[in-house]
Amino acid sequence: MARLISQIKQGYFPTPPTIVKLIAAELVLTGSDEISILDAGCGCGTALVDLKKHLGFATATDERIKLGSVESDRNRCEQAIAAGVNAIWAPIEDATLDGGHCSILWANFPYDRVRGKGRTEEILFEKTRDWPATSTGLIVLIAPDYVLSDENGDLAVALERHYAMQGLWRFPEPEYQAFKQCVY
Repeated sequence: MARLISQIKQGYFPTPPTIVKLIAAELVLTGSDEISILDAGCGCGTALVDLKKHLGFATATDERIKLGSVESDRNRCEQAIAAGVNAIWAPIEDATLDGGHCSILWANFPYDRVRGKGRTEEILFEKTRDWPATSTGLIVLIAPDYVLSDENGDLAVALERHYAMQGLWRFPEPEYQAFKQCVY
């Protein structure tokens, strides 16, 4: 039943606000330079706007932090734009970054399997893994624990290969029960 619901919603299950707040508490931002946060699949933009607020940037117009995103659903993309996110309407797998990198890649990819190609999370990670700045960029990856621990999957290995792990946390209860999610 969860797979059918996921397909109907295009794999869209927004990050719960309580989880965004917990993640923000773990992020340490230094300096006064501009920070760019890119959400690869932002939905309505709520997680990005909440993250910005929890990081201490109270207004959507605060120019020290830039919010960008790619969203494949037109209605959700329009809602993200209305919320103050610089969003483009396109499939994540067709998007590229022109001339630069982001400070933080927020990656709560759709949960599904593509026949003959593997897990959506792995495919989209490979597409976006170079988006964060090489030496200073962060990735906040939200994925089900069964995807990270799949011995036939490559997501955990790819994460270890391309990033220095800062931590791996399981969602707290009751949020964990829905999809058994973790934050890398």
